[in-house]
Amino acid sequence: MRVKKTILMVTIVVGLAATVVGGMTMAFFADADETGPVHFQAGTVLIEADSSYLVRQYFDHTEVFYVWGIEPRTGDIYQIDPLRGEEFRVFESPLTSTHGNYPNALAFDQTNNRLYFTQSATKLYFWEFGDSEPTFAGDLVYDKPSEYARNAYGATFGDGAYWFIPNSTADLYRVDLKPDGTIDSHTKTTMTDDYTVSFGDFVYLDGVIYGSSSGHQADLIYFIYDIDADVFTVPEDHDATAMQTALGHDGDERVLFGYRIPTKRWYTVEMDTGISTQLPFVSEVRYEDLASGHLSYWNPGDCAWARFDVTNVGTKDSYVRFSWAESEWQEYDDDADAWIPWCPTDAGAVHTEVVDIELCESMADTGWIEDNGYFYYTNELAPGETVELCVRVCLKGPETCNLYQGKRYVLKGVFDAIQTTHDAPHHEWGVDHYGAP
Repeated sequence: MRVKKTILMVTIVVGLAATVVGGMTMAFFADADETGPVHFQAGTVLIEADSSYLVRQYFDHTEVFYVWGIEPRTGDIYQIDPLRGEEFRVFESPLTSTHGNYPNALAFDQTNNRLYFTQSATKLYFWEFGDSEPTFAGDLVYDKPSEYARNAYGATFGDGAYWFIPNSTADLYRVDLKPDGTIDSHTKTTMTDDYTVSFGDFVYLDGVIYGSSSGHQADLIYFIYDIDADVFTVPEDHDATAMQTALGHDGDERVLFGYRIPTKRWYTVEMDTGISTQLPFVSEVRYEDLASGHLSYWNPGDCAWARFDVTNVGTKDSYVRFSWAESEWQEYDDDADAWIPWCPTDAGAVHTEVVDIELCESMADTGWIEDNGYFYYTNELAPGETVELCVRVCLKGPETCNLYQGKRYVLKGVFDAIQTTHDAPHHEWGVDHYGAP
C-alpha cells in the first residue's frame, strides 16, 4: 500500500495575539501596573510564519516532480519544477563561498534524504532534511593531472554511492559512504581515452551515466557511459551540451532535465539521443549544479519534516506557540476536480490518529517544548527576531490501513503570539512554561 505524498501540504495561519479579557475583544495585557486590560492597535503583537519546504517537497510524481539546485556563493538549495515553472528555496545555507563555482557537485541520496555538495575542490558536505546546517562528509581524493582538473564540479548519486568527475578529465570516481553519511572509500574508472569532459553535469540511472560537457579545455559533447560494460558512446547529432542535468518525471515517464547557466533556460533531453527541447520556464536563480529528484510516496512508517521561520514583526516582546489541531485528511473528487475533506471513521477506518507530529531532534535545547497538542517557544521573541521551528511528521505503520490509499493529509500549522508581561500565557493559554504566576 502506498499513500500519495501530496500528503503534508502545509497551510500557514498567521495568528494575532488578540485575547478576550473581561468580555472585551482585541484586548492585551498592559505593560503598566494597572490590573485592567489595555487595548492596543491590532498587530501590536504579531507574528509571521513562513514554511520552508515540506509544503513543496513530497508530491506524487504523477502530479508534480521536483529536482534540486544549488546556488553559487550562497550555497542555498532550491526545489525546482521545470514543467510548471516553479522554484522554491528550501535551505538557507550558513556555508558560503567566495569562489563563483562553489558550492557545486550536488547529488541527492533519496534513501537517507541527504543532499551532497562540494564546498571546495575536495571538501564534501551533505545536508540532511530537518537539519539546520550541513555536515562535513570528508575529503575527496582524486588525481589532478592539470590545473583544469583541480575541481570537482559534476556529480550524481546512484547505487548507494556518490559519483563525481574531476573537471577536464574522463575519470569517473565512485565514493562509497558509511552509514552516517561520511566518506568510506574512493574507486576510479577512466571512461574513455578519446574525450575529456568539463564543467557540465551528469546523472546515473541503472548503471549508466548520461552526461553533458561544457567544453572548456575539453570537447563539447553529450555522452553515455555504461559502467558495467565499460562502453563510452557519443550519439550523433546531439545538442544537449553545456547543461546541468537532473532526472525527473513527466507523469509516469522518466525524463532528463537540462539547464544552461548563462541563460537560466530549461530543457528536456532524450536520454538515448541527446536531443533537447526547450521548455518555457526561465529561472530567476542561477544554479551552479543540479541533482535528480525521486519518486515521492509517503508509506506507512515513513517520516518527513516541516520547517518554519517564525518572525515577530510587531512592536512588543512576545511568546509564541504552534498547533496543528486544524489539520485534516482529504480525498480527491474527480467530479469536482478538487480535494475535499475525508473522514477516516466515515470510511470505516478504526484508527483516526495515524499521524504523529513531534519536534525534530535539532530542536533540542532551542527553547521549544511540546505540551498537550501545542509547541511552545519558551524564550521571548523580540521585535524583528526570527526563530526556526522544525517538526517531524510520521505516518504510523500498523494503524494505516488500505482505506488511506490515495488520500492526503493537510498539515495546517496555526501560530499564536501573546505578550510576555503580566503572566499573559498563564491567564490566557493556561500554561506556566514561562514562569509561575
